[in-house]
Amino acid sequence: MRSAIALVTLAAVLAAACSPDAPGPAAVVGAPLLAVVGDSGTYFVATDGSDDNPGTEEAPWRTVGHALPHLRPGQILYLRGGTYVENIKNPAIVAGRADARITVAGYPGERPVIVGLLWLTRPSYWTITRVNVTWSDANLSTEHMVKITNGVGWIYRSSELWGARSYAALLVSGTTAGEPADWTVRGNCIHDTHPSNNANRDHNLYVNTGTAAGAGTVAYNVIYNAPNGQNVKLGYGASVAQPDDGTANVTVRYNTMYGALKNVLVADGSHSNVIERNIIAAGEDGYAVRAYRLTGANNVFRDNVFSGFARLQYADPGYGSLTDGGGNLFPLDPEFDGVGCDALRPLNAAAQPYGRYAR
Repeated sequence: MRSAIALVTLAAVLAAACSPDAPGPAAVVGAPLLAVVGDSGTYFVATDGSDDNPGTEEAPWRTVGHALPHLRPGQILYLRGGTYVENIKNPAIVAGRADARITVAGYPGERPVIVGLLWLTRPSYWTITRVNVTWSDANLSTEHMVKITNGVGWIYRSSELWGARSYAALLVSGTTAGEPADWTVRGNCIHDTHPSNNANRDHNLYVNTGTAAGAGTVAYNVIYNAPNGQNVKLGYGASVAQPDDGTANVTVRYNTMYGALKNVLVADGSHSNVIERNIIAAGEDGYAVRAYRLTGANNVFRDNVFSGFARLQYADPGYGSLTDGGGNLFPLDPEFDGVGCDALRPLNAAAQPYGRYAR
């Protein structure tokens, strides 16, 4: 039995780790989420487990897809290190609560990798941390690798998502007015989405929440290499079909982006989005930011570092543009220390207050 002191300490650590305002963790590993305890509120998945087990530390489950529907508010699921070849497509999960989050975490000091798909619908008040996902060649290019739809108060952080051969490594989508809301994508490394579909269709992070969605934040991520798409796209998938749809109320701040066909794009009826304090470098099309058939208003970019572009903004003739809020350093070479999840650190002191490693 744990002591009262241990319970208080555990609660304090969990609250700090789940806060979207906590300092950005390392892109892939991060600090331990909390001390591991083997009570009825903590469950485990391991590559040598069995889904017939009770999910304890001594007798863990085998698959992540089996484990997720078992979780209830305040409970924790640890993924032990190893490879989980699974297509997890919208299992019937239960929402957490603001005062009792559900946490899915890589076991401290170990590296679990899901090879396949991770799709979740309405993971309200869930924190997903150190849960890495990469592509399986068994999947289709029309399948987003990681997809989170709707939900309130969820957080995806401290994970590596890479190697997608689809429309997006991570898609954040909304199908219900007001959702998603208060969501956070933070401290991840999202990279190397390979050309797999028609021109300009394969993105690292694609946010398509709808114009009636609540607020969301994309912060302190390293995002790089999308040669047939955007590092970050805010918009809808088919502008001609639904030109008034898009993405709303998203703040993209303190990210480092590198090496995409078009690094940042805001499209369609998207409105009330802010792009600030990022380092954005090396886009192939020559524009730092791009508005595509933009009909929505109040889309602002300000106080960013831009490097490797001939022009600041492209906007389609006859449509709206992004508002230049000022303070953009263009051009300014950040002098990166390399390219990778633990690289893209600016050596240029003028760029160091911006991007993933801002100080």
